[in-house]
Amino acid sequence: MYRAFFQLVIFSITIQVAIIARCQAEEISGADDLLDKLKSVDAMYLDAGITISGNEVLPANPMVPGSVAVPTKWELTIRGSLSAITHDAMTTPSPPFVAGKDQTQFLARPRYDPDGNFLVSSLAKDATVFTAAYSASREEVFALAVSPTGHVTNHGTTPIIEFHPKNAPELTLPQKKALWSTGRGLSGYIDHIDGVQHLNNGLIQLKCAAYESPPLPGTWILSVDPTAAYLVREASFFRNATGRGTPLIAITNHGLKWYGNLALPESCEWVYSSPPINEKYELSDITADLKFDERLFESAQAEMLPPYPDDTMLIDARVSPEKTLFPNALKQHAEYLKAHGPPKNLDFLNDGP
Repeated sequence: MYRAFFQLVIFSITIQVAIIARCQAEEISGADDLLDKLKSVDAMYLDAGITISGNEVLPANPMVPGSVAVPTKWELTIRGSLSAITHDAMTTPSPPFVAGKDQTQFLARPRYDPDGNFLVSSLAKDATVFTAAYSASREEVFALAVSPTGHVTNHGTTPIIEFHPKNAPELTLPQKKALWSTGRGLSGYIDHIDGVQHLNNGLIQLKCAAYESPPLPGTWILSVDPTAAYLVREASFFRNATGRGTPLIAITNHGLKWYGNLALPESCEWVYSSPPINEKYELSDITADLKFDERLFESAQAEMLPPYPDDTMLIDARVSPEKTLFPNALKQHAEYLKAHGPPKNLDFLNDGP
């Protein structure tokens, strides 16, 4: 009798173990299928070509004196390894006057001209391109002078141009921010999916072993909408393997609009938390066109090439050591090049990258 009882118990445990193993196998299989679906949707549009645009409010940096939020218009076009993204400030900002006695709250020290005007810079426009041969960025900032009474004088813009090897991770943040905010492009940063949970609201939550950018491993927690072409509705990146604590990046998007078989959100919030920095980016009026914008790409690429204004700062990070050419030195280097020919690390000054 006891033997029959124990045999029944053992048989029951065996069945339960088999069921658990089967469920785990199905979950792993389901995770693989979900990752394949995410990669398939991303590849369908990112490889064929897509252009996305919208408005973005770049937050003020509380660690920089006089920093204010800047509303911008942005455009991104991407096809395979080729891409360009631009931001253009919608207005010239009006930063406050910062007195010297108030400087203790900032990491950077306030600067003043001989007349006592507070000097501050603010984004005017930027562009980043990834070509088959190189990566490059150009940023132009307003040079502003704020009087003690609050009057703002705009002294124009100063360009800063950087050249890097192709696919340089240092330049990918603007592109990633735009793509990830629209719920796309994250699949390329996932190694594998460790957990799948079906939520009551119809979304599927994924715990992914992944990275934000090499070599920064961690965990992505994604909430995916299978009814919206596997749109990632929420995404949080953690610098650990547990997916707990305060995320380095937290993304939440809202609204829904279809472009053929592709669904994109209409707005998004992106929060970057790395003490003492806590920045919130707001993206709105997101629209898309399912093709690569050759005009935008060529225009952004042209921004990187000569001729340059005299006050341009050039940085060539394709060589070691990195070469920096400071403002007002272009004329001197042009004369040097004419007399001696272009050295290897300044080739782009003559013929372009």
